[in-house]
Amino acid sequence: MRLVPLSRELAGQKLARSVTTVFGQVLLRAGTALTARYIDNLLDRGYGRVYVEDEVSADIIGQDTRSLQAQTDAARCLRAALVAGQLGGRRIAAIERAVGSIIAELRTNAPLSTQVGALRAACEYAFTHAVNTCTHALVMGQAVGLGVGDLSVLGVGALLQDIGSLRYVDIWNRPGPLTAEEYATLKGHTLDGYRAVLDGLRYDLRAAHMAYQHHERLDGSGYPRGLRGGQIMLFARIGAVADTFDALCSRRPHRPDLPPHVAMRLLKGMAGHQLDGELVYRFAERACVYPTGATVLLESGEVGIVAAQISAGGPWPLIRVLTDPRQQLVVPFEVALSPAAPQRHVKRVLPALPAAVRQRLAHAS
Repeated sequence: MRLVPLSRELAGQKLARSVTTVFGQVLLRAGTALTARYIDNLLDRGYGRVYVEDEVSADIIGQDTRSLQAQTDAARCLRAALVAGQLGGRRIAAIERAVGSIIAELRTNAPLSTQVGALRAACEYAFTHAVNTCTHALVMGQAVGLGVGDLSVLGVGALLQDIGSLRYVDIWNRPGPLTAEEYATLKGHTLDGYRAVLDGLRYDLRAAHMAYQHHERLDGSGYPRGLRGGQIMLFARIGAVADTFDALCSRRPHRPDLPPHVAMRLLKGMAGHQLDGELVYRFAERACVYPTGATVLLESGEVGIVAAQISAGGPWPLIRVLTDPRQQLVVPFEVALSPAAPQRHVKRVLPALPAAVRQRLAHAS
């Protein structure tokens, strides 16, 4: 399978992986031939990429959808709490169980942390963002050695830290850049979120303060209180890194999404003065920023496809190399990227195989 931008040019190609909502509803099943109508419907929902079948990547298998069940459950629990209009009692218990499942999944499937958002729908942004933020925060929590109890509070807090923003959905979803007045209004979501989480989680204030402080910045440039450095709680500093990374990777009405590796580069640029530098680099060491199935151009000039995520080892996936540096076809071979071989670092992610490579592959078949 290959991960490709969604466009009408894909009409006639078959899906290699089902397209599902963040709640687990199947929109199109794997094996379905894409039509113009299907493509337009997915574009209308805000999907930007899909997995398609082709010969050179036929045996490449992406994230097992069963391993995403914990994230799906978390999204469902969050939706149920919002529909009910309260976070207390059994609603929080259900959210805690879902977070516990994500923690357990990350112990055995660390690459899940950034694979979870490979297919994103803009119409489900609030829920996808909440689940991704939770997952990224838990990766950092594990990296700094938090125990199970603390991880549970961190995960629940990260899942709920943007709950206050749901009052401002009309502003978030309005096309075009935000006005100064709109931006000032949106800042109120931190206090709204703090109050909502505080009402549902009286046993631990750290989760509530994640909602209140996750837009604070080390240099005092954040909001709502302009806190600096150590004045910002550890959990909120983790939430800030997770929130920023996923926001950069998400397409919004007023700006495009960024590929994960580009978002990570920008995140590192904020390390030490806006975001906690140690947390950023702990996250970078564990994040898989080149999704399985993506087409990549290496520094060497070779073209390949991301074949697998070997481990949570940063930007060092397994690459199936298809061409030599002059982009002549070679017998495909696989190589794990490594810091020791800079010529085989990823130079950039390509939207598709280069035209010359496609022509040669077509001729070869």
